Amino acid sequence: MVQQKYLLAERDGNIALGSLYALNRLAVIAHLQSVKSEGLKAQPLLIPQSLPASREEISLAGKREDLLIRFGLHLKAKGQTHLMVMAVCQSLRQSNLQQFVPELMQFLSSHDGHTDEQLTDSMIDWLAGILCRETSCYTLSQAIQLVAELEQVYGEKADGVISPLFVPVDMSPAMIAIDAKQETL
Repeated sequence: MVQQKYLLAERDGNIALGSLYALNRLAVIAHLQSVKSEGLKAQPLLIPQSLPASREEISLAGKREDLLIRFGLHLKAKGQTHLMVMAVCQSLRQSNLQQFVPELMQFLSSHDGHTDEQLTDSMIDWLAGILCRETSCYTLSQAIQLVAELEQVYGEKADGVISPLFVPVDMSPAMIAIDAKQETL
């Protein structure tokens, strides 16, 4: 681990440095891809949240209801001025919904002309960015878990998917400096 953001690893006999943010984002995207087949499981909120919304946002939430449900998001109009957040997927359970829902509405609004398939792909990428921005520091156990998760998700293709996220590190200058210090002992 380097600065709680990078992982030093051995790749093809060399030392390489990889971004834990990039690994995390890749793992989140892999998880969100399930939207295309079975969807994300919605988990009802114990206390649904009522959030102010414009008529356009309420209309947009209704128009994109099927898409939102596939992402495990259940939004319901409450009159003409509020949206009720009834359920969210596991990935969003710890999110600030008062911040997330307006961002979601802005995202949907900016992609209004897209087909559901295009919007699904764009939303997977956008949501991965949202979910990954909440993690700025990683522990060694989280780093190991991320690599293991990616290896499990991608199977035999894992090395081809993970390797491009790592950059070779030239350790020669450090080894020369260490050898020089050892000679003075």
